[in-house]
Amino acid sequence: MKKGFTLVELSIVLVIIGLIIGGILVGQSLIESAKINRMTSDIRQYEIAVTLFYKKYKNFPGDSPSFIPPGNGDKILSTASACAAAPNATLSGFENNQVFAQLSQAKMLNKTYLPYSPLSCGGTNDNDFELAVVTPYTELDGKAATLTGNKREPIFTDKQAGNNFNFQFYVNPNILISLEQKFTLVPGPPYTGGPYVGLTSASGNGKCFSDSFGNVPCTDPTAALGNLYYYMSPPY
Repeated sequence: MKKGFTLVELSIVLVIIGLIIGGILVGQSLIESAKINRMTSDIRQYEIAVTLFYKKYKNFPGDSPSFIPPGNGDKILSTASACAAAPNATLSGFENNQVFAQLSQAKMLNKTYLPYSPLSCGGTNDNDFELAVVTPYTELDGKAATLTGNKREPIFTDKQAGNNFNFQFYVNPNILISLEQKFTLVPGPPYTGGPYVGLTSASGNGKCFSDSFGNVPCTDPTAALGNLYYYMSPPY
């Protein structure tokens, strides 16, 4: 006759399984915490770099005429020309595409980023950015990666008339919800000054769209894609 497991043996197996699952969950939590801390550190680094750049060159990175490709110095990130003027005609003329290249050339970052040279201008870079070559990126997984079709998304920048200089990151919602606790939300439209975090969702289901003016912090982890808008506060 076959002998079954005793209650003591089953208890030991269950304890071991519980320890393994607990270890996995702790490991996942540590990995996510490291991502959040790294992104927080990166945002602070970019903010300091833009501030130092503006104070030294009196222009925003990407807009400065002193670097390659030269910007037009109009204090915004212009998008009037798809390709830069000769002798830089193979480089993108969109100033927001060249922010990190100009920061890198000014030695404001600890990484080197090259000017964006898209195929459409006769250059060598993929038109959707060559990540880590011309711009930093964020990593996506799960629903966010499925929605965008990519596991890596470039960090976007913008500065238009009446708005503050800002960075935009695509991130996983659970990470964004944690990041909301790291920064102070500013009531009212985000471009009036200060850091702002917002969470948007997929398929127009309306989740967290009420956060578009920074008044309602979003805590909905079922949204598919997070948008972190970080608006810098003047003076730069």
